Amino acid sequence: LKPVMDRPFAFFGYSMGALIAHHLACHLQQTGMVGPMHLFVAARRGPKISGHRAPLHHLSSDAFWQGIANYGGTPDEILENEEYRALFEPSLRADFKLSETANSTGLPKLACPITAFGGADDPNPLPMELDNWAEATTGDFAKHVLPGGHFFLRDSGDDIARIVQDALRV
Repeated sequence: LKPVMDRPFAFFGYSMGALIAHHLACHLQQTGMVGPMHLFVAARRGPKISGHRAPLHHLSSDAFWQGIANYGGTPDEILENEEYRALFEPSLRADFKLSETANSTGLPKLACPITAFGGADDPNPLPMELDNWAEATTGDFAKHVLPGGHFFLRDSGDDIARIVQDALRV
């Protein structure tokens, strides 16, 4: 990222990507590097709230894929095809392990604003769990709850893009 960090930038992270974007922004700040001018997080509870779903990463293959199916975002073509599942399972399982075991305690508060997005019908995170992101910054905080579940981005992409664009206008 260093070659493009000579101009203002923002991070947008969705689900596990929100965790990664937050940790990276904190790392940049802690090491004295230029951080994002804004952090946008979506479909991820605030960093100090523990997950309330049972972890998937350690389950048997069949149980793991049933848990993935319960999220509602994986195409049936993958869920019903053993070759696809075998291809995607190692990386997807590693993603879930990172997401389910990452520790966000002890991270500094960011100086940049944070905007959190969530789905009104998402059980993880619940819309109220987005409020905890306000505690992760000394800057401004905004929250937007949009129609849909965990994959609300599919139907609300234009709304999200407009909100991000408006927030980045300086």
